[in-house]
Amino acid sequence: DDWDRPRDGEVTGIGQSGLFITFDQVFDGFLPFRHMRDDHYVPDESDAEVVGEETGRRIRLGDPIRVRVHDAEPLRGRVTLEPAGHAGSRR
Repeated sequence: DDWDRPRDGEVTGIGQSGLFITFDQVFDGFLPFRHMRDDHYVPDESDAEVVGEETGRRIRLGDPIRVRVHDAEPLRGRVTLEPAGHAGSRR
């Protein structure tokens, strides 16, 4: 499989340092905020969404998101992701 290609994902969790993403409907990965270079994202009080401080872009639980695999550590069961396009909505 070509891990570098863009993949369709869904935001399934929000942490203090990034988003948990399910992609290709079966794989789970983590998208660190530091890989999201279009803005500085901060979780809201409810931990149900993150908000970009500059753009106002909101990314919520359940939102679709395009990602690429940045790094995979099969023995540890870790997949680190990076954005493959824009996500979230403006308000």
